[in-house]
Amino acid sequence: MTKSKYGNRYQCFKCGCKFYDLNKPKSICPKCGADQAEAPRHEKPSHGAAHRAAIIPPVEELLEEAIPVAEGEEELILDEGEVPLEIEEEEEF
Repeated sequence: MTKSKYGNRYQCFKCGCKFYDLNKPKSICPKCGADQAEAPRHEKPSHGAAHRAAIIPPVEELLEEAIPVAEGEEELILDEGEVPLEIEEEEEF
């Protein structure tokens, strides 16, 4: 890839304006005047899967959460691997 005669391309961290630095020593945004050397640095995660794993709680924690039982209802206890079926009761008129 060859170097552009316009210098390095930037996108301003304050206003989002895209511009070239025109091979000048400082890269100053022409729209808002922000010096791009002062832009905050963002750390990139080493691996995306590790980042997602930190966000999603383990299944064991989700299963341990207690669901309150309403008055008049029985607590449903399932064996491992069983899936609950929802039974709709018909309303009486």
